[in-house]
Formats: sequence, C-alpha cells, structure tokens
Amino acid sequence: MFVAVARAATLAAFLVGAYYGFNHSAVDMVADVLSLSIAFKCCVIGNIVFWTMTLLCAGLDTMPRDSGIGKAIADSKIQGVYFTLGEWIDTACVAVLNLVVIAPLVCVGYEKLWETGLGGLYVRLHEDDPVDPKRELANLLGMVVIVNVWFYWSHRLIHHRWFYNTIHKIHHRWQAPCAHAAVYAHPVEFVASNIASIALGPLLTNAHPYVTPHTSRTPLR
Repeated sequence: MFVAVARAATLAAFLVGAYYGFNHSAVDMVADVLSLSIAFKCCVIGNIVFWTMTLLCAGLDTMPRDSGIGKAIADSKIQGVYFTLGEWIDTACVAVLNLVVIAPLVCVGYEKLWETGLGGLYVRLHEDDPVDPKRELANLLGMVVIVNVWFYWSHRLIHHRWFYNTIHKIHHRWQAPCAHAAVYAHPVEFVASNIASIALGPLLTNAHPYVTPHTSRTPLR
C-alpha cells in the first residue's frame, strides 16, 4: 500500500513537472528558484544534490563486474547484495514522495512558523540582513547540537517496538547500503526525524538564511 501511494505520487509529480517544463524556459525556471524563500531554495538544492548523487552511485553499482572499477566496487560491498530494477524503481518512487511532494508541503508550515519568530519570540532574519560572524558561528554550533540530539533521540524512539513495526521497519527493507535508499522511509519518520532534525536548528536559533543551508552538513552521525 505504501509503495503504491509512492508510485501514484511519482506519476503525479512527473505530470506536474512535465507541464511546468513545457511551459517555462530554463531562464524562467532559474528565476523562479531564485524568487523562492530560503527554505524552499534548500528544498530545491537538496533535491538536485540527492538525485545527482543517487544516479551517479546507481551507475557505479551497476557497472559490469568484469571491469576494473566494477570489480573493485563489488569487492568492497560487504553484504554482496545488489538491488533489482524493480527495487530501484520502488525506492526512487518513495524518494519522490518524500523529497518532491512532502518536503515542499512541510516547507509551507515551516516558513510560516519561522516568519512569525516562533510566535513572537524573535524577529526573523532575512537574506538582505547583515551577517554577524560571531553570532552566526554560535548559531552554527547550536545547530550542531540540535540536529544531533534531535536525530539521535527521535531515532531511538522509532526503534521502540510499536514505532518500529508501524513506521521504521520500512526503512530497514534494505539490507545493503545504497544511496537511493537514504530517504526510503515512512513519511512520518521522514518528517519527524529527518526533516525536523535539520529544520529545528535554524528555527530555534534564528540563524541567518545564508547560514541555514549549512545545517544539513552538521550531523555527526
């Protein structure tokens, strides 16, 4: 059922993307991205990086085993298990559901919450505000703590028997590490653990938008 929903979401995303692509030039697309808020920009950049690296790694994984690079990659894979085409498609569909459909929807609520300064606790900084190096260094250190503490404890929680069987077990379908399975997760886990661990840092510290994208680089795991 879960994968079927992901397949339907992928088809819908493809149709919407195709319609947008046919009706906009490359210049218009770049202009549209630049006009987005920092949260949505991070979402777009995250998708570009994820899909680029995923396709690159999938290409390396599927290289002929009789080639030099292909044999070296096969020998370095501890499990010796590779994905089938069907598994790759299913995993890609789940990635589309999480990254292309759900993540932007979360950004809408996140932007509204950030814009209000968590209900008036602070005045949000914007891209045209000056950057205070000392303040932002402290914010960056604070985000390192927040992202790692939140991810660690949320991950511990979803390994509780009920959460594991209901939510987290989906992520453990994959027995061998592969790039495209990084976001193969139940949407609840993706939002509450993956996205939240990155998004809470800037939200709680009111980091400058130019520092915010570096949150994704702060996990120590």
